[in-house]
Amino acid sequence: MSGFLFPAELHPLVESLVDRARALGCADPESRSLLAVSGGPDSCALLIGWCTAAESGLLPRPIAVAHLNHGMRGDQAKADARWVRDLAQRHGIPCEIGERPLLGANEAQARAARYDFLVECARKLGCGQIATGHTADDQAETVLMRVLRGTSPDGVAGIPEARELVPGIQVVRPMLGIRRSVVRDYVANATVEPLHDPTNDDLRYVRGRLRAAWGALENEFNPQLNDALCRLAESAARDRQWIGEMVDTAWAREQVDEGLRVSDFSELPPALRSRVVQRWIHSRVDVLHREAALTALHIQAVDDVALGRRDRWTLPGARVVRVRGGILVTAVPNDDNAGRLTEEWSGLLNVPGRFDLPDGRVLNVASECPAGVGTIWRTAESGNEVWLVRGARDGDRIAPLGMEGRHRKVRDILRDAGVPAEQRPGWPLVICPNSGEVAWVVGACLSEAFRLTAGTGQVHWWVEEK
Repeated sequence: MSGFLFPAELHPLVESLVDRARALGCADPESRSLLAVSGGPDSCALLIGWCTAAESGLLPRPIAVAHLNHGMRGDQAKADARWVRDLAQRHGIPCEIGERPLLGANEAQARAARYDFLVECARKLGCGQIATGHTADDQAETVLMRVLRGTSPDGVAGIPEARELVPGIQVVRPMLGIRRSVVRDYVANATVEPLHDPTNDDLRYVRGRLRAAWGALENEFNPQLNDALCRLAESAARDRQWIGEMVDTAWAREQVDEGLRVSDFSELPPALRSRVVQRWIHSRVDVLHREAALTALHIQAVDDVALGRRDRWTLPGARVVRVRGGILVTAVPNDDNAGRLTEEWSGLLNVPGRFDLPDGRVLNVASECPAGVGTIWRTAESGNEVWLVRGARDGDRIAPLGMEGRHRKVRDILRDAGVPAEQRPGWPLVICPNSGEVAWVVGACLSEAFRLTAGTGQVHWWVEEK
């Protein structure tokens, strides 16, 4: 705790909230803070705790509350928006309600739309900070989820306590050190019954399955798992901050308008080089694909391109990476034939989600699919949240549906499907991340291992043509 005194009756949650908000600059007389409130327990605690602190003169009053209706739960979502508006009004705070038609969107798309809306509100109201209700449990879940997906060392730092969204506007998370159990206790004592979003319990999503398994993980491996992961994040964040100064120096020396100069790239220590690559990827990939692009797989692949170990690499969002004139650059499809399918491209596809193929088409996977999308392939749910998508190579084989496990060469499958010979190298394949088995020759053949069986859930795969 900091050196100033709190009223004796102040709840520990409010004390911690005030401490961190002040450290993040939210107590400055000139600061104007917007609170992001979904209506769940965490954001309710943020709103009520902040207003309680303001009544005691410890923080300025929030300028407004912002709530986005994603349009994914129909009338219930509209009722939730009205509930949040009423809660804000009871505390004397204006409320900005937004609506975005995001039916069928994946988590990354929903998150991007939410932050776009929050930035719009902040600009409209002249707010420099957007405060969210992320807790220590969110931090621990994020760290473990990233580790399971294969993050980089900096990814282990988890959710930052503050981050600039756009120039002049930052997101701050003053409850990041508070456990969810403390939040629940505080909200219950505040006689507020927060909203419950059923998508938080949806086992189709990694975070939902992780939360369902959390108790078993604690019992089996570490009863202090949450604290251990949060300490890991804090340690990684300190390391990232320290090495960040060296990254700044290397970045200023190597970065040019066209891309990243690689002439003396090999002279950088590998740990520093990977972080320069990570920053470069962050600057080149749009926000919808950024988290998928910043895994260790893509960082290493781009590093290999920079060092001449591979010719090119395709990042999520169909950004083709290569070296041109000593500069590491990205090209979009149809730029100097960068959109041509080759054996070298690959990327990761989140389920549910979409993947931009290098030839301009879009590969989709979801539990439901819209009408009128053309040919739809249905597979059994596999439990894999992330799949590898890559170009076909010599030697690839698949066990086609109906052949009782017997394999055929992928190139023969494509020939029989009428794919021209010049298009067969690099044809899109979906690969099971656990077995490395070809699950789907896109648009042509499904593996027997992923057939639908009675009583199994299913997912839908389809391609949007150019």
